[in-house]
Amino acid sequence: MHHSAARASQILAEVGNILKMDEPDTEKLRRLWVTLAFIQNFDLANAMAPMIGDKVFSGPFKGMKLTRAIKDGAFCPILLGTYEHELHPTIERLIAGPYRHILNIGSGFGYYSTGLALRMPNDVVHGFDTDPKEQQRSRDMAALNNVQDHSKISGLFKGEDFASYDGKDTF
Repeated sequence: MHHSAARASQILAEVGNILKMDEPDTEKLRRLWVTLAFIQNFDLANAMAPMIGDKVFSGPFKGMKLTRAIKDGAFCPILLGTYEHELHPTIERLIAGPYRHILNIGSGFGYYSTGLALRMPNDVVHGFDTDPKEQQRSRDMAALNNVQDHSKISGLFKGEDFASYDGKDTF
């Protein structure tokens, strides 16, 4: 079967599975929108990657390398550098600031912690996430971008943990 025909069959099968669910039509419609948006995002990113490469194309983290695990998801905005583009001016102000420690609580796969570590090589970026899988993905991103020496990945961050960063030029 041709690739596009196989892909169409996969998509139609997923749509069929959603339509068969024992849920209200409004929930089915929501799931369809989310699923189709994911598929579109995934396919678009995979079509662009051969043309623009496997690094963030623009934005504050331009040039950051992306791991295979990131590229297995809907990574189009990440690849293009438009992911949460409304934060770009804030990120640039943060990078220009006098901080020596950056706390990224809920760091996920390490987009911000790795990107900030790349842009702030004299500072320490602390990424916190409760999911061990995300912690490993973040460590992998840091290693791929050679920032593991100043990118510290940890688990749960509690409110009282802020005290250990008090007075350390922390953002």
